[in-house]
Amino acid sequence: VDSTGKAIGIDQAVDVNFRFSQQPGDATLTPSTVTTNGQGQATVNVSSGKNAGVIQLVAQTQRPNGTELASKPVSLTVHGGLPNKCHFSLGPERSNFPGLRNFGASNPVRVFVGDKFGNPVVPGTSVSFSTNAGLIGGAVQTDDQGRGSVALTSAEPLPEGGVGTVRAETAGTDDVNTIVDPNNCPDPANTGNENTISETIPVVFSGRPEVEVAPASAELGQTYELTVWDAENNNPLAPGTSIQVQAEGTKVKAVGNTDVTLGDTDISDNDNNGFDAGDIVNKDEITSFTFRVVEDLDIEEEGSPTVETVTISVAGPNGSLEIVLTPTSANTNTSAAPQPLTQTEGATVRRTASGGVVVRAPQE
Repeated sequence: VDSTGKAIGIDQAVDVNFRFSQQPGDATLTPSTVTTNGQGQATVNVSSGKNAGVIQLVAQTQRPNGTELASKPVSLTVHGGLPNKCHFSLGPERSNFPGLRNFGASNPVRVFVGDKFGNPVVPGTSVSFSTNAGLIGGAVQTDDQGRGSVALTSAEPLPEGGVGTVRAETAGTDDVNTIVDPNNCPDPANTGNENTISETIPVVFSGRPEVEVAPASAELGQTYELTVWDAENNNPLAPGTSIQVQAEGTKVKAVGNTDVTLGDTDISDNDNNGFDAGDIVNKDEITSFTFRVVEDLDIEEEGSPTVETVTISVAGPNGSLEIVLTPTSANTNTSAAPQPLTQTEGATVRRTASGGVVVRAPQE
């Protein structure tokens, strides 16, 4: 426009140069220089390259006296293509949550969707969900980063063996991915762009805590085998569960696995026959522990080392449980007679033939 705000005519036409002030990769302008028409307008075509992101476009021209004029940047968003199997990811916030403990426990499940170039798909791409355990949100639309999230809620049906599955599905393309190693990607489909892309993941529904400890009495110099898992299926407890062991008495302490916080459960379908409890990869390291009760040489006091109690405490999303072991009576045959202990009120206790004890948290 001229100084009065009117569009310049063809007799005052000027050349307008277009340029990017920002672009994500290999976008182009055609043509880069345009002469204004009779309405003072100039038009440029922006062609996206192979990368999604934000483009900022600037137009420049000159007055007859040589003064440079430039527009404010105009932003354009380049979105990705159709969903691609190589860039379709599904994962729960926690692979293990206390879904057997109470109905209504929630576990977010997130999906990440990209095109064959690794760019986020167009915002609003729909992804549907289904599950064989509990309830899950039916669908979600991706945001500008190709992400979406729904809630998996514990409810009937509860999964057999404590391991359920979640499936996410969308429509997209299995075109060859030119960035990811082809050896790690599916072969391209022959049916064009209307393919179903899906992913299935496992989720552990864990229950109330159960602790097994052997032997079941507080003794100096004793090595204890401790197992902590859920009472329903002997699966690991949810991440964040703390396990603490403390020995009390005179000049004694507990050493070994005495202060543990559980990480998440790792599941992998190595046999390709579906997910079940047998696919838990790290079960031993998050259910089996060892500790000893020994003399505390750092304490300078009179008397011989004596153990009065050994307390095992479990607390976390699945619930809390505490067991207190006490010494065996001097007149008791430890191989045959029950060992003295106290446990969380309402918990159930079962003795084992090996001299250990199994304690389950209360039902409520």
